[in-house]
Amino acid sequence: EMEAKGITAVPVWRLGDNPGKLIADAARELGVSTVLIGATKRSALTNLLRGDVFRTLARNLPHDCHLVISG
Repeated sequence: EMEAKGITAVPVWRLGDNPGKLIADAARELGVSTVLIGATKRSALTNLLRGDVFRTLARNLPHDCHLVISG
C-alpha cells in the first residue's frame, strides 16, 4: 500500500539495550526522511518504558527527520 503511494518502507531490526538510540542511529545511517513507530494500548509500566523509547528517539533523530507515532 505504501509503495503504491510512492513511499518506500524499510523495516529495521536491531538488537540492543537502548531501542530509541538504535532506531535513531539506523535512521541516520539510512538517511531516511521519516521514522514511523507504532504504539499499542498496554499497561502503565509498558507505557512508561515505551514513552522513554519515544523520548530517546525524538532526542536522537537527525533534525531534518520526521517522527510519526501511529497508535
